[in-house]
Amino acid sequence: MTEENVSIRNEFSILHKRWENDTEIDMTNNAKAWEMKKKHILIYTDAGKPIFSRYGDEIKLAPFMGTLTALSSVVADLSDSTDDVVCEDGKIIIFHSVGPIEIVIVAKTGETPQQLKIEAEMIGRKLCSIVPYTTILSLFQKKTSYDFRRLILTEYDQMKFLIHSMNVSTAILYNAVSVLPCTMREQINDIIINLVNSCNDKLTNSNDSIVFTLLFNELNLIYINQRSGCTLSPKDIHILMTFVQGLPTINDKWVPIGLYDFNQSGQLFVFCKFFTSKLSLVLLATKNESLPIISACAETIENEIANVPFINQLINGLSTDIQFEESSSLYLHYIFVKIEGDNAQLHEPEFQEPYKSSYTEQKRIHRMFRTIYDEMKNQNLKEYCSKGGVDCIYATLRSDYFFCGTFNILLERDEVINRGNKIISLVRSKLDTLFITPTKKGKYKSFLW
Repeated sequence: MTEENVSIRNEFSILHKRWENDTEIDMTNNAKAWEMKKKHILIYTDAGKPIFSRYGDEIKLAPFMGTLTALSSVVADLSDSTDDVVCEDGKIIIFHSVGPIEIVIVAKTGETPQQLKIEAEMIGRKLCSIVPYTTILSLFQKKTSYDFRRLILTEYDQMKFLIHSMNVSTAILYNAVSVLPCTMREQINDIIINLVNSCNDKLTNSNDSIVFTLLFNELNLIYINQRSGCTLSPKDIHILMTFVQGLPTINDKWVPIGLYDFNQSGQLFVFCKFFTSKLSLVLLATKNESLPIISACAETIENEIANVPFINQLINGLSTDIQFEESSSLYLHYIFVKIEGDNAQLHEPEFQEPYKSSYTEQKRIHRMFRTIYDEMKNQNLKEYCSKGGVDCIYATLRSDYFFCGTFNILLERDEVINRGNKIISLVRSKLDTLFITPTKKGKYKSFLW
């Protein structure tokens, strides 16, 4: 079994070593160290007790968090709100509340307040995946000075992995799920659904069942099956896949997790079966005692779907890219968001040069695309074309999709628009491969939303 060397786990491992060094820095007495970090994330209670800091020691940052608490209180007394503050030096400060817990982002990254608010909301949902929202409210109703830090102290790496994933995954900025192109989804479904039904028959006596079945490849969704009447939102799926990828080992895991949109009051039990460090099968049920049956089901599914050529390619580190004929010569990069109610899905190919070898440039492109998306929505624009500096951009926003691409700066405007529309036509001709889609009869198969 072989795998590519570069993975989000490898990236995070490198970053983790840097973060360990950062915890030794006293940010309160070292303004230079503070300024060098482009995005700070601080979490504390409304009583001013520290919970988490992305950089530095959260305990040493307690006085600063107390100042932020006082600022929030003063503005609240004036019947105002502190959702965001834009400073003269370009810093943006975002405030987001999860009941009695405050999340603050201080950033100078080029991201807009709207983009940072999405990140703050996802961090709040991460907290609720560790401790359900209603439990958080209950804890602080009983004791306003409750020390919440001790509940998530062992989850700091998970918190930081989520933060890293939001710099890597474009999809969450559009409330979407990134889907891995696949021509064999129905074949995968036929195998999994039969085995899940058989497993659920065995769980009947314990009044339990497999609620969700998913296949992830890093931060991409391959397959999802949902029990009738149960749905996972894109935000829930992102919390789940980052949790799975952020686990410290790739051994089988059976752990509780809260998914905010699905249930704010309780937790599901998630079983993670790793085929490789990237490819994982995830089963969710409602009762802890279901582990033996769920584990056996996961083992059987792994053995069966490993024979599907697409899955076998992933296991052996072989390319599964869906290449459009001559399409890579048309663009430098693009995204296509398929909008379908609350279940948007995103297709994004690999970056072309000059962006392919520059992580900084990739982040810049992602943030620029999202800014264009916001502008088009706010101004009710259907088309956008801009040529200046180092970027040549074409975007179009319709009721059922959003496309945004960057092209060679030497191209004329008409050629840019022509290339953009050609890519859109190519994508729309491959919807069944690039996305998890309904059947032509208009009904949803068991593995679809």
